Amino acid sequence: MDWHRRLRRHQFAVPHRQRPNLLGLELVANTVHVSISWREWFLGFFPVGAALFLAVPLLTYVLYPPGIKSSEGAGSWAAEELRKMGNVTGKEWTMAGLAAAALVLWIFASARLDSTIIAFMVLAAMILTGVISWNDLLGYRQAWNMLIWFGTLVALADAGEDQNGGLLTGPSWSGHAGSHRRF
Repeated sequence: MDWHRRLRRHQFAVPHRQRPNLLGLELVANTVHVSISWREWFLGFFPVGAALFLAVPLLTYVLYPPGIKSSEGAGSWAAEELRKMGNVTGKEWTMAGLAAAALVLWIFASARLDSTIIAFMVLAAMILTGVISWNDLLGYRQAWNMLIWFGTLVALADAGEDQNGGLLTGPSWSGHAGSHRRF
């Protein structure tokens, strides 16, 4: 079903469709049985997102005006710092290419490939090309903690649904809740 028909059918505001987390997408798809691709979400949210993207700098400037409005020598200082940094490295170009590839795959291949698979493919490519090392990856303990906990919670929710009932509410409530789904 096309995204615009889905939005009209469910009569939800577009910002409610925003899910910045791949596990969040999976959780919603498994819970309410609605699968929205990245491209569908982007096309649905683009009008609101573009307006917000343009309005935030202006609102920030009006609500929190800067204390310093000019800085002499900032241009020469920035040029010197850029010179110290040197040219863009091969790893940086590779990272830019992998990020662009992930974005293109999320937009155009999400009908054939799950978003999570795309993310893990790009992550594996980053490790194989040396953009990041395995130790760098293991160093993000909070990210792994979130992945394990949310993955476990999604698996438990699926298991509860497969048993015709929620894990916490039991079969008696899930029978009532299942009949009131909007989707």
